[in-house]
Amino acid sequence: MRTVRDAKFVPQWVDLTQEHPAPLFGHITRQYLNLPYGGHPLQAVDLYLPEEGKPPFPTLILVHGGGFSRCDKRDLSVYPGFYALREGFALASVNYRLVPEYRFPCQIHDVKAAIRFLKGHAGEYGLDPRSFFLYGDSAGGYLVSMVGATQHGSSLDSGAAGPEGESCAVRGVAAIAPLINLVRHYGQLERVDYLSPALHRAMLEESSAILADYLGTPKGRLGALAEKASVDTYLTSAAPPFYIQHGTRDTIIPPIQAIDFAGRLRGLIGGEKVVLDLIEGAKHVGTSPEFIEEEHVLPILRFFRTLL
Repeated sequence: MRTVRDAKFVPQWVDLTQEHPAPLFGHITRQYLNLPYGGHPLQAVDLYLPEEGKPPFPTLILVHGGGFSRCDKRDLSVYPGFYALREGFALASVNYRLVPEYRFPCQIHDVKAAIRFLKGHAGEYGLDPRSFFLYGDSAGGYLVSMVGATQHGSSLDSGAAGPEGESCAVRGVAAIAPLINLVRHYGQLERVDYLSPALHRAMLEESSAILADYLGTPKGRLGALAEKASVDTYLTSAAPPFYIQHGTRDTIIPPIQAIDFAGRLRGLIGGEKVVLDLIEGAKHVGTSPEFIEEEHVLPILRFFRTLL
């Protein structure tokens, strides 16, 4: 079985000498690190500009995963953004406040604030504020989906900082292995037929703990907050185009979440604005190499290019 270490890496983009592959940034000459978009140390964004091309640049805003409690904007999850740089996009990698100190909807507020910050400083860094795109995996996939679904205003906007008057609207969203509907998640995970009984129990326990920490509820008792924290609750015909990518053997978030999400979006915004890309045999992002390989990242960037 292939692991992340077996991915088809570009040699100068990754350090394989460590226990876990780590991204390298030496090939990027124009870097602006730890730009603060808020008052907390984790409310910061790293901005990288392409080596070639003329500004203003379309911008890929990347939001890392990690179960809302770990990982960082310079972890391996930034790696797909290196392809974006090569293809002429600016890359903004966002940190956000983590649980358990900060719970729903703080992380959504943070991503919106980061977008507003980047738009407010677009002229300074050579970004095109009309051509912003979101990319997130796992928990990050959930966050970018929530931001996309609520970008034109909702109850989740209160508390989101950023330059006054700036919109958090984006041109398109790439959601990689996203959790979409918290209400149906447990039942769907229980019905997955490719997990052993022991792994089933372990995944249900892990999911229960992650969501309880995120919402601040007892494990397995999410209550009304589950609906309030579900992307489905906010979907309207004003949603942006989406590229949804998921592994067919995901052991953490079942692919039916992506399938149902794509179907609902197509009914609201039209089939031509929604791509569902199911990667046969792939497990969850972070454990399968496919999600960081060129053949699976470039179609997302090409989709975004069609929206410019």
